Amino acid sequence: MAATDSTRPVMAAVRSLLLADSAFTALTTQVFDRVPQKTQGTWVTIGDVSTSDWSSSDTFGQAFTLDIHVWHQPTSQTQETQKARDVMAAIRRLLHMQPLTLSAPHHSVLMFVTNTTPVMLDPDEATLHGVVSVRNLVENI
Repeated sequence: MAATDSTRPVMAAVRSLLLADSAFTALTTQVFDRVPQKTQGTWVTIGDVSTSDWSSSDTFGQAFTLDIHVWHQPTSQTQETQKARDVMAAIRRLLHMQPLTLSAPHHSVLMFVTNTTPVMLDPDEATLHGVVSVRNLVENI
């Protein structure tokens, strides 16, 4: 069996999982890997992927660390961090220790949230930003 890169299937499956949840989409429906210019409101970017080999003598595999960025532009002068934190909590609920369905030949063995950052004010002084880091082990079947 030849090794195949699982990056795109993992990113697509994470995006689909987020957008399939009504509680998540009540917070935002904007999930990108590359953000369009002039995006406003609340959005999520799936990116900053790093991989390492997780193969054995008879199985090809990859270990992923995937950073999911949450961005929120408050509509008032007060910094409304709660919405960004709510989106981050929804991501954790949906991804931590949950199965991730991938198309063959990829199979997600384990997925878990490894870290979340505090919600911080971006240098533009208008956008709040937090990060949820997810680790996923994928093998080729």
